[in-house]
Amino acid sequence: MHILLRNPIRFIKSSKVSVCAVQRFIKNNNLKTTAIQSIKDRRAFEEEFPCSMYQADTCHALYIIENNIKRKAYLYHIVDDYSRLIVGGRFFFADNAYNFQLVLKEAVARYGICNKLYTDNGGPYVNSQLKMILASLGIIEIHAPIRDGAAKAYVKTSIM
Repeated sequence: MHILLRNPIRFIKSSKVSVCAVQRFIKNNNLKTTAIQSIKDRRAFEEEFPCSMYQADTCHALYIIENNIKRKAYLYHIVDDYSRLIVGGRFFFADNAYNFQLVLKEAVARYGICNKLYTDNGGPYVNSQLKMILASLGIIEIHAPIRDGAAKAYVKTSIM
């Protein structure tokens, strides 16, 4: 068995190696860390002023039984990037653009127009109607990179 390490180059030469020896080798050469060279730089940031940027997301939260029918509920929420204040939030039975636009309308009515809206690439956030709404309000639309859930999301929902 030969194990090649990055730097410095070391080998374990043996046809029979005990588990303890391999574990000790991993510990001594700091191979247990999950630090991979290709991990993206994720520095914390926030806007300079309140209502500069809102972040929006959908949470597939829970199931509600109504008339003996189990229905899935979706939580749309919008968070102010500076203060982490939830400026909009509402439950719906459908995951669509219209429902998100209702939550956005309520958030703007209560807390004012933001400069930027940061969302993921889900259907409720990537459509021509939302583009027109944001353009008419003068809001810059920003989307997180595709398949990169860690790039955003301040609100973690846990509903029991």
